[in-house]
Amino acid sequence: MQSIRTSLKKLEKSQCVTNKSYTKYRLIKVNNWSQYQDTNKQTNKQLTNKQQTTNSIQECKELKKVKNKPKTEFEIAIDEFKKHRKLLKSPMTELAEKKLLKKLEKITSCDDEKVLVLEASIEN
Repeated sequence: MQSIRTSLKKLEKSQCVTNKSYTKYRLIKVNNWSQYQDTNKQTNKQLTNKQQTTNSIQECKELKKVKNKPKTEFEIAIDEFKKHRKLLKSPMTELAEKKLLKKLEKITSCDDEKVLVLEASIEN
């Protein structure tokens, strides 16, 4: 059940679907439904195979760029704070992380000061 919720959240973030909950049911609408409908199956299969190969190569290149990019001191501090919370058996949710980032931004716009705040928080 959790994997379904996670998948739905990802689809909503990418704006592929809209999701509305009601008291007795949930309405999930596929955006751009006509795009996903094929008129000529044979042509579509051939295109899909080529597209998948191309997309896979592009995704791999993008992942390598992200992995090879060195983290900033602020990103490292956030990771350390998450590890600290996990050790306390109180891991951060995505929502908690967003709220933390908003609070840090309200406190200061300087990344160096944000790092100091996070480090002080870990110490206490």
